[in-house]
Amino acid sequence: MLAPFSLNQMMREMDSMFPSGFGVDTTLPKLAVDIEERPDRYVIHADVPGMQSKYVKVHLSPENVLSIEAERTSHHEDGGPDSAWHKIERSYGTLHRSFQVPDHVDVNSITAEVKYGVLSLDLPKLEAAPKHELRQIPVNGATESP
Repeated sequence: MLAPFSLNQMMREMDSMFPSGFGVDTTLPKLAVDIEERPDRYVIHADVPGMQSKYVKVHLSPENVLSIEAERTSHHEDGGPDSAWHKIERSYGTLHRSFQVPDHVDVNSITAEVKYGVLSLDLPKLEAAPKHELRQIPVNGATESP
């Protein structure tokens, strides 16, 4: 009889037989973000280390989906024809992240800035309607005779 073999064990065995990139892993992790809510705005900070602002794109769809795309390019060809790379550990490629923006955000006032490897997005909230107590709303209509 075969011993029970869990899926996790099988995945570990496969990973040990076929290491990612055969020893060179050039994949990027997911775009790490912090999202803060303040009384008048949301603030999103995303790590984009080593990426210039010209390689960071922020889009807002008509459905209020905010998408961030950041690209770090490879510089492994810069050494010329006589150079040889012995180890490549730094990641490169494109990162993506998307968020649903709440309806109470002023989408026309969203700003973005890259500074010291951090993308900061400022999402101001719309002016809130004044709060009121629970009240009865009259329903108008024709009255029926019994």
